Amino acid sequence: MTPTAADPHFRRGIELFNAGRYFDAHEEWEHVWRSCPAPERRFVHSLIHAAVALYQWRRGHFAAARTQLARGMAKAADYPPAFLGLDAARLWKDVAAALDLPDGSIAVRLHSG
Repeated sequence: MTPTAADPHFRRGIELFNAGRYFDAHEEWEHVWRSCPAPERRFVHSLIHAAVALYQWRRGHFAAARTQLARGMAKAADYPPAFLGLDAARLWKDVAAALDLPDGSIAVRLHSG
């Protein structure tokens, strides 16, 4: 396990994300993003974008949510489908699917990869 994957803020961000507390997950991952090693920084930033996309969608800010989705996917594009113990490929499919629903009713979760 990398130091980033073992970081308590990273793990807490996953728990919050999986509980549907996307804004709080974003806050936890901000701590990680600012200090993690450069090779992992863009990936962690992509997770922040995923959380913000879902948060904005719930608030009815659909254009902002789609912008965050696009930014996150772009940042994650150079990483393998499974990274830092997460199934990133599934994450982006699930976030995109949630944003295709008019009410954003899908609870997106992070899965091990």
